[in-house]
Amino acid sequence: MQLMNRVLKPNLVNQGGYGICGPAAVAIDLALKKPVDYVTFAISLAENGQGAIGSRRISPEATILNYDLPATDGMPQADWLVLASLRNDTSSLQSDFNKASYGGSTGDEMFEWMVKCGFRKVVLMSHI
Repeated sequence: MQLMNRVLKPNLVNQGGYGICGPAAVAIDLALKKPVDYVTFAISLAENGQGAIGSRRISPEATILNYDLPATDGMPQADWLVLASLRNDTSSLQSDFNKASYGGSTGDEMFEWMVKCGFRKVVLMSHI
């Protein structure tokens, strides 16, 4: 149900307090412009512990797959799995999931993620 809601209204993607706004921005674009790929990726992560979207093959750390997301964090499980897995692809996450040290995403990382997710027109303007 969470995935269907995000395809119908992508701005529902919620990073909670985890500081993963880069993956959230990518997920919103995926849900908006590549909804079948987005849902297929999320379901594959949940069922198989790995997924592919575009040329990205993502096998998130076991700590992400097994993380008991506190209900008080305000982040839906579907968002956690997709966003944390997208972030995991290029950077190892801390096993304690300390929100203060979780880290952010650079423009270069987001550019690379978008290209590898199959977007054909991606413009990186952070260097201008």
